Amino acid sequence: MLQRQPEAVRDFLLRTSVLERLSGPLCDAVTGGEDGRSMLQELERRNLFVVPLDDRREWYRYHHLFAEVLQAHLAEDQPERVRTLHRRASAWHQQQGSPGDAVRHALAAGEMKQVAELLELTWPAMDRAHQTATWLGWARALPDAQVRDSPVLSVGYAWALLNEGELEEAEARLRDAERTVEAAERGGPVSEQLRALPASVATARAYLAQARGDVPGTIEHARRSLGLLAEEDRLARAPAAALLGLAHWTAGDLEEAHRTFGAGMDSLRAGGDPLSAIGGSFILGDIRAAQGRLREAARTHENLLKLAAELSPQDFPGVGGLYLGLADLRRERGDLASAARLLKRAREAYDRGGDLGAGHRWRVAAARLRVSEGDLERALGLLEEAERMHVRSPLPDVRPAAALRARLWVALGRLDEAGAWVRERGLSADDEPGYLREFEHLTLARLLLALPAGEGGEDSGRDALGLLGRLADAAEAGERTGSLVEILILRALAQQARGSTARALGPLERALLLAEPERFFRIFVDEGEPMRFLLRRAVAAGIAGGYTRDLLAAFDVPRPAETGPHPHATGLALPLTDRELEILRLIAAGMRNQEIADQLSIRLTTVKRHIANTYGKLDVGHRTAAVARATELELL
Repeated sequence: MLQRQPEAVRDFLLRTSVLERLSGPLCDAVTGGEDGRSMLQELERRNLFVVPLDDRREWYRYHHLFAEVLQAHLAEDQPERVRTLHRRASAWHQQQGSPGDAVRHALAAGEMKQVAELLELTWPAMDRAHQTATWLGWARALPDAQVRDSPVLSVGYAWALLNEGELEEAEARLRDAERTVEAAERGGPVSEQLRALPASVATARAYLAQARGDVPGTIEHARRSLGLLAEEDRLARAPAAALLGLAHWTAGDLEEAHRTFGAGMDSLRAGGDPLSAIGGSFILGDIRAAQGRLREAARTHENLLKLAAELSPQDFPGVGGLYLGLADLRRERGDLASAARLLKRAREAYDRGGDLGAGHRWRVAAARLRVSEGDLERALGLLEEAERMHVRSPLPDVRPAAALRARLWVALGRLDEAGAWVRERGLSADDEPGYLREFEHLTLARLLLALPAGEGGEDSGRDALGLLGRLADAAEAGERTGSLVEILILRALAQQARGSTARALGPLERALLLAEPERFFRIFVDEGEPMRFLLRRAVAAGIAGGYTRDLLAAFDVPRPAETGPHPHATGLALPLTDRELEILRLIAAGMRNQEIADQLSIRLTTVKRHIANTYGKLDVGHRTAAVARATELELL
């Protein structure tokens, strides 16, 4: 077919085959001609494998198989032209303000010096736009020495690795960056961009320390960064202030964490990045929830979502955390239907390009909802997925997926598996309390209470009560009412299990007094029949009011019934999400990853993550097998 075309058409097809997307002006820049637009229109009219990408017929692409054939012919017939064509395309894209396309073509042309210059220019904007994974992919193509010789590239490379959770490699790059920056400073006067690098390195050090749980290191490096930055440089100061807040959260000082992290978000807003400030502020709601201040936490999420709607007509990835936090609060209040709707909104927001930890956090929240719905097996599946997706980050993992899974094992009577987890984590009833391990120690207490009497149950019950006493003291000292309510509930259940209902009513009464103002529900109801029994005894003893009767009534509300298989779940242990199915259909249509990302307006890394999840759910290893399996399951 190619050989049958007129020479001018054939030459146009070959030269423009290096382009992923085609427009008239771009084709003219690459071919040196002036008929690019009319040629594209003629190719479309003759149905020569060109696909319009917009209604105005300004942008097109070749069918990917046709493009591969053209590229093979170009490489065979005119190999000396390939680099020239890519250079021309790169120059055009750079002039048009499309640095991503400029970098891709410069890489294809082997113009590494130009690639390095472009990456230095694009790093600040791509970092702010959360496109560091794409930037890192380009930077990895550069010779290592070229990166090491550039202070800007060295610092950007280290930050990109941190954002991808690659902490060890990031630390090595940080050492390179520190040496390169110091050498540049010794060389004489430096540019404004170089003057900002020492503070950026210090902030990166704080990020690395916080991701490793090193609170003193985080505080030291964050304060150093703030000391290097002018008070008016609000945008640059924001990450360091936020990291200080996360360090206080990790240490269990939640009030100081809220104040300091809030100051970081205020700096982001004042620095001109309100969307990032809104997206990051879900942490403020989560801190309030951890303090047991559920009403204030809900107001935080709701107000920020209203503000986000005013600034952006469409949900952006950053609001996913707000929907997620509000979903869990609605779940705790007993509104499971609303929680499910909010989880769906969170997933849709994250599908547009959430951070690496988004999938992990979503699955943990979804698993908690499944527990409240009584579907423990499905909750286990979600938690197993969450564990596989976990990425180390500065956000303290105060409710680890593995600990949640161990709790479900206890609830399901799989005590050997829960015990193996305890041993793996090195937990003991004699441990001193620490906030970061509080959730794990509460899980250990649940296991100790569940052990049968014939297996040391009497001693384990006593151990559980001792551990719970120390945890209660720590939670009370830290003003963590949410934790204290759960601890008191477990103490009440422990006393009941030991046959002392009278002793159980004391901690239960205090738990009810603390919980009533914030209307905790599921924390009681999810304990099941033992808690229903205790609440009835509390009513009979005259120590409970309307709130307790509301809790008892919640036990009688039927949980959402399964109305049949999930529309995308036939034959699958875990269903495909709507986005995963959408991408699967585009794969079946022959689209490549970058084309899918462009069509759906999401990041390439997001597409790859969805494809990897889809492969896991379909139990396949490549595209052809995925399409075949999906066809077999009638998903396509």
